[in-house]
Amino acid sequence: MPWRCPACETQIRPTEPEATPRPGVVYRCHVCRLELVVDEQTQKLTVPPLFDESPRRNRTTADERKRTRKRP
Repeated sequence: MPWRCPACETQIRPTEPEATPRPGVVYRCHVCRLELVVDEQTQKLTVPPLFDESPRRNRTTADERKRTRKRP
């Protein structure tokens, strides 16, 4: 069964002769340029999450730094 892009249904050509997509490997559709990974539950190619869903680190913006900076 050929691998297909979930967006445009184009057949994905793996770089190595593989029978099934490997978990943890990023594949790319050569038509719509989406990066795809295998979903381990459904065994289908899917688009990975765009944003890291881990808790925010202690980051500050330039505006926040200006407000907290002490003046001499």
